[in-house]
Amino acid sequence: MIPDFHQIREGAPYLILGATLLNEDGLASDKKYHVEYTPYYSGVRVGHLDEDVFSSDDYFGGGYITSVGYDCMGPYRKREFSGREQLLVKQAPVLSLDITNEKAFSLCDIIASTGAAPQEITSNIGLGALGFPEFNHLPLNVKEGDNYVSEEYPHSDGGHLENLGIMPLLARKVSKIVVFINTKKPFSPNKKKPLDSGVNKSLKALFIPIDNFWKKEDFSTNVVFESGKEELIKLIEHFRTLVKEETSSEEYIAKTALFVKTNLVTIENKHYGIEAGHEVEITWVYNCRSSAWERKLKDKDLAKLIAKKKRLIGNQKGLEDFPHYGTFFENIRGVVELSKVQTNLLTNLSYWVAKKALKDI
Repeated sequence: MIPDFHQIREGAPYLILGATLLNEDGLASDKKYHVEYTPYYSGVRVGHLDEDVFSSDDYFGGGYITSVGYDCMGPYRKREFSGREQLLVKQAPVLSLDITNEKAFSLCDIIASTGAAPQEITSNIGLGALGFPEFNHLPLNVKEGDNYVSEEYPHSDGGHLENLGIMPLLARKVSKIVVFINTKKPFSPNKKKPLDSGVNKSLKALFIPIDNFWKKEDFSTNVVFESGKEELIKLIEHFRTLVKEETSSEEYIAKTALFVKTNLVTIENKHYGIEAGHEVEITWVYNCRSSAWERKLKDKDLAKLIAKKKRLIGNQKGLEDFPHYGTFFENIRGVVELSKVQTNLLTNLSYWVAKKALKDI
């Protein structure tokens, strides 16, 4: 086996990783396109057209190409093979001022782009990719008679458009889905106004339009469920029955584990290529402290320490935010580094909750 190729273990689920192609022509949410990476094929499922007034129109997506051919130049030749069109591409050349070591598209590239969280900011303030991943993208939705032309664009964290990874599954009409909402946003119910409850914004965005940080109008690109407002309220209300307020921290923690099973129907979402009328069972697993789990901890002093949520008073040994760690600078040392205690506790809690959530699936 060639060293550049990674083999998938037998029995592993089919992997779909998400990234965001950033079209630097504007700040609108529709100037971001959802990229799917898989072991066999990669690309943007839906064809998008960016109509420009003062320059030629730009094409994006329209299908997939063999993953090893992503980030290549071309195509240099087209041919028919077994009823399929083949596009022959070449590896991107190293330019005179290019300090990067260009190689064939690999798992390393995928990992780099799917986790490039700061790249959206550098792009929006006019700094471009600024050292973050840029790949050649070959659109497949060009007009008949036009040539396919690959062009280099920033490829950033998939969460810049859709952070829960649910869209590729809905587009493929998967009938049973488990969504792990590994958020730093604690669930905090508002009984009188459920929609004002503290809840992960990526979850809300699947049901109703939400505030758009970069624009005045609401972000509605990810709305995908029928009767979204009513279904979201039902989900939040169900979450509310599973938590209780802790006196010492004023935090809402799960009595056992915070997960809810729902049955939903999709509406058409053209941005992701999702058809209307697909019935799907979704189990939502929300990152949350658990009274039952904390009672099972053998180290009772550690359990008491977790309940201390006063960040500026006392010493909680880095557990002030558990389990809602920030993506960046949770600790003074290391941009994204967690301590052994932080990591082991989060891993153990997540595994314990996942076992309960998946028990009847």
